[in-house]
Amino acid sequence: MKVKLNEFNNDYLKEFELCVSNIEDIFLEGDVHINGSVSKVENEYIVEGIYSANVKSSCIRCLEDVIIKLEKRKFYGIFLNEEDYQDYQNSLSKNEVMNVDDYFKANNEEIDILEFVREQIILDIPQYPKCSGGCSDDMYLKKYGEDQPDPRWMGLLDIEIKN
Repeated sequence: MKVKLNEFNNDYLKEFELCVSNIEDIFLEGDVHINGSVSKVENEYIVEGIYSANVKSSCIRCLEDVIIKLEKRKFYGIFLNEEDYQDYQNSLSKNEVMNVDDYFKANNEEIDILEFVREQIILDIPQYPKCSGGCSDDMYLKKYGEDQPDPRWMGLLDIEIKN
């Protein structure tokens, strides 16, 4: 869904509700439900809302499929048109650090809501997803915990270092 900037007057609010079954580069399990709004305050376009999604990934320990539930996650961003965004970029010093209040650029005088939510989903996915409950790799951790080394690594003990 794209929102055109020329449709807005000051203090105008546009609400939206989306149900999407496919998002580029994200393996979804079911649909993504998005509720939000876009409002204009002076030259800023404020996008905010909530999304819910189930994302399929792999456990980092056993590589089995894991479903990550992202329920009622918030998204928020302030967009500027291309000219205002360029002025903003030029006003920054070279050493300035970006923060939460930084702006996003509205390309071609449009805000791509789905792309913005896609980026938020990617940021909300855990970096190292794990199985909930018992992982099939847990048996090795319990079996070779503290008493003896894992036999899969025993070959390393036989290596002689020669100078």
